[in-house]
Amino acid sequence: MRILVITDRYPPDATGGYERSCADVVRHWRTAGHRVTVLTTGTAGGDDGGGEDVLRILPGVDEPAGAAAAVRAVLRDTRPEVVSAWNLARVPVAEVLGPVAAAAVPVVLVVCDGWLDAAPADVPAVAAGSRVVYVSDHLRSASSRPSWAPAVDAVVPSGIDTDVFTLRPVTDRSWSGRLLYVGRMSPAKGAQDAVAALADLDADTTLHIVGSGTPGQWAAITALSDGLGVTDRIEISTGDRDVARAAYDGADVVLFPSRWAEPFGLVPLEAMARGVPVVATGTGGSVTYLRDGGNALLVPPADPAGLAAAVRRLAADPALRRHLATGGLAAAGTWTVHRLAERLAVEHAATVSAAS
Repeated sequence: MRILVITDRYPPDATGGYERSCADVVRHWRTAGHRVTVLTTGTAGGDDGGGEDVLRILPGVDEPAGAAAAVRAVLRDTRPEVVSAWNLARVPVAEVLGPVAAAAVPVVLVVCDGWLDAAPADVPAVAAGSRVVYVSDHLRSASSRPSWAPAVDAVVPSGIDTDVFTLRPVTDRSWSGRLLYVGRMSPAKGAQDAVAALADLDADTTLHIVGSGTPGQWAAITALSDGLGVTDRIEISTGDRDVARAAYDGADVVLFPSRWAEPFGLVPLEAMARGVPVVATGTGGSVTYLRDGGNALLVPPADPAGLAAAVRRLAADPALRRHLATGGLAAAGTWTVHRLAERLAVEHAATVSAAS
C-alpha cells in the first residue's frame, strides 16, 4: 500500500508513547514493503532518523492555511491509497483533513488518547470507507467523536518494540530495594505517589526516576521529596529508550502508579519484557493486559501506602517475584508493536478495499 501518515509530532522531536508507537509502526510497515510517507511538524533537515520520507513541513495550529497547502502538495506528490492519521491535537484538523476529504482518499484515524474528543466540529466529512481504530476497548467506550468522524470503528491494542525491549529470561535475583518509575512527571501519571511510597519504606530502599516533565512538575517532585526527607534516596535520569531499558535491568520492581485512565500504557510491558515485577494501578486501557496476581500486583490509584505495601510483599516473597515476572514476560511477548503493525495494516487495507 501507499500510505500517508499524518501526525502532529514525530520522533525525535517527541518521544511519548503515542509518537513512538507511530514511528515503530511506520518502520514495520516499510520493512513489510509498504510505501510510507510521514507528514508532521518540526524542523526539516539534519539526521533525524526518519529518512527522506519524513516531511517535517506541516504547520501547527497557528497556521491553518499553510497546513492545507502542505497536505495538498504531499497528496499530489505521493498519491496515497489511504491516509493514516494519528495524533492531530496540535495541528488544525479541518485544514489537515479537508484536502484529504476533497481528494476522496480514505482515512484511518489511529486514536491512542483523547484528542478526537476535543477535535472541532467543522471538519469536512472523511471519505467513504474510512474508519477509527482505538488502542483499547476502554478508550473506545470512553470516547465521544464528532459527526465528521467515520462510523466504522475497531480496537487494535498497542504493544512494545521488542527489538528495543528484548525479552529477557526470568532469573532469580536477590532483593536490593531498587524501585523504578518511568514516565512523565504529570500528576496524572502518579510520580508523586511513587515518591510518597518511598517515604513509607525502609531507609535502604531507593527510587530511580526516568522521566520528563515541565520545570514546574520537576519542582513539585523535588519539593515533595525534600519535604518527606527522601531526596537522597532518589536518582533521576532523562533520556531515550536505551536509558529506560538499562534502568529496567537494574530495578527490583517497577511502579506504574497512574491516576488517570490510561489509554493503554506501555511502561509495564516494557518492564515485563526485561523480567521485572510490576506494581500498577490498572487504570483505563491497561486492564487489557494487567492481571492482579498473574503478571502484576494492582493497587488503587492515589494510594502511596498501598504501593508501599505491595513493595514489601514482593521484598518478602521471591517466589511471588518470579511468578509475576514469568507472567509478565508472557504478556510482553503477546502485546508487541510487530503485532500492532500487522493488525493496523489489515485495517488500512480493509479501508482501501471499502473505498474502492
